[in-house]
Amino acid sequence: MQVYVNGQAVQLDKRNYLGQGGEGAVYARGSTAYKIYADRKKMIPVAKIQELSVLKDKRIVKPVDVLTNAKGLPIGYTMACVKGGYALCQLFPRAFRERNGLDLGQITHLVRELQEGVHHVHQSKILLVDLNEMNFLVDKKFDEIFFIDADSYQTKSFPATALMESIRDRHMKGSRGFTTLTDWFAFSVVSFQMFCGIHPFKGKHKQLKGLDARMIANVSVFNSSVRVPKAAYPVSVIPSEYRDWYRAVFEDGKRVAPPVQSGMVMVLVPDLREIIGTNLLDIIEVSSYSDDKCVIRGVWDFGQHTAVVTDNFVWLNGHPIPEAGTAVTSIAYSPRRSKAVSVTRTSRGAKLYNLTDRQGIAFPLEPSDMMAYDGRVYMRVRDNVYELVLVDMGADVVATTQLAATVLENATQMFSGVVIQDMLGTMVVTVFPKSGVTHQILPDELKGYRVVDARYDRGVLMVIGEKKGQYDRLVFRFEDVLYDVRVVEDITPSGLNFVVLDSGVTVCLNEDEKLEVFKADRRSNKLSYLEDPVLGGDMLLARVKGQLHFYRGNKLYQMSMKPGR
Repeated sequence: MQVYVNGQAVQLDKRNYLGQGGEGAVYARGSTAYKIYADRKKMIPVAKIQELSVLKDKRIVKPVDVLTNAKGLPIGYTMACVKGGYALCQLFPRAFRERNGLDLGQITHLVRELQEGVHHVHQSKILLVDLNEMNFLVDKKFDEIFFIDADSYQTKSFPATALMESIRDRHMKGSRGFTTLTDWFAFSVVSFQMFCGIHPFKGKHKQLKGLDARMIANVSVFNSSVRVPKAAYPVSVIPSEYRDWYRAVFEDGKRVAPPVQSGMVMVLVPDLREIIGTNLLDIIEVSSYSDDKCVIRGVWDFGQHTAVVTDNFVWLNGHPIPEAGTAVTSIAYSPRRSKAVSVTRTSRGAKLYNLTDRQGIAFPLEPSDMMAYDGRVYMRVRDNVYELVLVDMGADVVATTQLAATVLENATQMFSGVVIQDMLGTMVVTVFPKSGVTHQILPDELKGYRVVDARYDRGVLMVIGEKKGQYDRLVFRFEDVLYDVRVVEDITPSGLNFVVLDSGVTVCLNEDEKLEVFKADRRSNKLSYLEDPVLGGDMLLARVKGQLHFYRGNKLYQMSMKPGR
């Protein structure tokens, strides 16, 4: 069979055949799949393909190019090819998971992948509508989830027509039509099955029979009157933030988006700029260190290690290491074996200590200044900035250096993750996005400022500058050497307290003791604020295992927004 893509002929035969659906057949050549309709009158309109083109998430398998026959008539479309893998519904049964070693961590990861993909569709002003478990594929490694059947999505000009009964919201009023919240209800049903292996409104109830009765009455498996099959996983396996949200949706009848997690910012109301109230945050104590008089000085998380420096110990993965001393200023990691090394400034230079193997490391350099960033340490010796290089030599770690930048010795300041120098009236910003890589930027916006404080993290630079007696906070977002900047004027400086999470979501506890949330991506213009009485300047934000944490006193906490907020 011969089809045409943009006028170019493509030959397809049985060797390329992938499968048959209700509407037609799918073939594949290389990384491209070809959907050919059995009845070309059922072909998706070309205009809808154009409206779906705004979907940029690689997880979403959308129509790309129109297929035509020899007469030039549309008969199908191309899309990215996803070979192998499992239909999402295959992951629900306990037997499948145990047979394939699929654990809760992997399920949680896939739920978040699913949530992020749905969020992207909504950001693009499109609805999935028929968000059922048959419309998703999971790769063989259980690492990625793919959205298929995107041609059925509801776009601006083309309403959706299909909806599986198992995910239809019985509380939806017919006159309202589909919304993002009907999508999130469908997501709640599907993702609950991913966690527990059972539909939230299945199981047996003495009076209420069938999905209609159970959904209308808000009687789910959370209800003690429902008998749940033993093959299902208990609701206790669900992470707490999702479990509370499921209860609110299934038992209380609330219709809200799922909880915000690291890597995402959900804006439920398009014009939302500030949230004011109480009880907006879930805060969980993760660990405490020594007695109540102990104070945490810093938290470094990298790979398999979490190092916490207090005023009396260094703690590696919860274990105290008194041999490292009490004046540790930085933590670095060897790249190959991920061994944690503490770095302490002394009157004679720098002291290095292998925390993993509990042994000292020889290091002759005598830096006059240093700073840490992302598991690396940088040291200034006169007019040179060196990167500390940790090399795994057998079972040992050897320390050496490599030149990272040349600076003006007396006009240079080292801050957290960034070096700033006044080069004859021109402010030069130097950042080190990864080992062996240095970027120097000359931002005009800093001209005339005296830099009071600065911090760089994963593409975001914040600077507190003073000019004519006024303090401003400048927020830069970098993409290599390109950047944008936002200026918060006339602040009362309280330090720079922010982290950039794995997905690029930046969370800042600002000078007004509000959480300021935005994307590190300079193309995003979303900016949200959250105010809650629990927030205070004594909370120092940290990124631990990709999650938002903070430390206060001798305790480390995990923090997230409450479900529905």
